[in-house]
Amino acid sequence: MYRVINKIAAIMLTMAVVCMIGCKKADEPNNGGNNGNNGGNDGETPEAPAIISTSEVQYDGIVYIEAVFEDESKMYFSLLSPTEAEVVSGESYYQDNPSQAYKYRGDVIIPETITHKGTTYSIVAIGNRAFVCCDLVASVYIPNTVKSIHEWAFGKCNNLVKIIMSENTQYVDQAAFISCDVLTEIFLPSTIIKIDAVAFSLWDETTIQVNPTSITCMAINPPELGYLAFGYRNIQNVYVPASSIDAYKTADGWSEYADKIIGI
Repeated sequence: MYRVINKIAAIMLTMAVVCMIGCKKADEPNNGGNNGNNGGNDGETPEAPAIISTSEVQYDGIVYIEAVFEDESKMYFSLLSPTEAEVVSGESYYQDNPSQAYKYRGDVIIPETITHKGTTYSIVAIGNRAFVCCDLVASVYIPNTVKSIHEWAFGKCNNLVKIIMSENTQYVDQAAFISCDVLTEIFLPSTIIKIDAVAFSLWDETTIQVNPTSITCMAINPPELGYLAFGYRNIQNVYVPASSIDAYKTADGWSEYADKIIGI
């Protein structure tokens, strides 16, 4: 119990810090990202633009990879192992010129791999605060290679309306999509195991969403839900596998939406 209380307290403290500091907005001409020309149906990830070049940038002595796509957008990666990488924020790497802070925008399509200096890395995670406060991000498509989405990865992306995770995503960390106020479509793959505390929550009871939110969860076994995983949202429908309707209606957390659960 104390561990749960401490965890929630830490989340609330981080929320307070973000409120006090605010989300730094970069001027639009300096922002990058996919341009929104690629679509995709629920559960299907469109192909990311081709990467035309990669280079190395350093921040606090750590080397990151900057990838430039054919549409002139960029994305930044941290190398986790000789074969794996995760998406990270682009802002920090302009510490000497904050006016050129790079923020993602538009319809963001995470690539499955990047190749740098002849080595190909599989993209297995979205890092802590990778897209936090990116107000110009409209939708996010996550490929089969990504297994986890970490804390505050998309926190306070105020114009994010759609998130699609492809198969293999297993874990959505606490506050990963917190305060994404206009997010109305949430697609969770069959591989999802756990959605941690306030992962998709709005800020508090004063920001209860007017627009309805639709959740599609393809997991046969109801994923574990943390405290207020979908807190303060106007959940309209929860679509689950037809064979699992009863399991969802009685599972911890999911039972709150029992009258909204529909089989597919």
